[in-house]
Amino acid sequence: MKLGTLMKTMATRHQFDCHSVTWPQIAAKGDAHYFVYKTTHHQNHQRQKVLSAEDRVQEIAKMIGGAKASKVALENAQDVGK
Repeated sequence: MKLGTLMKTMATRHQFDCHSVTWPQIAAKGDAHYFVYKTTHHQNHQRQKVLSAEDRVQEIAKMIGGAKASKVALENAQDVGK
């Protein structure tokens, strides 16, 4: 995907954040993948964590195929990152 490649090139010279929920091809191009979530304990807090390589494939597979990633979505998620 040309847009993902362009963004990857831009990120070599500048810090670049992309919040992507619907474009797994772009998410796979990044150097790091953060999972952002909210917690509630007396008040709401937004948290984030850096995903491991395995967790990253799982999240990209969910972007491709929905909440329960199928075997095909997992295979595609691994291929998209290459």
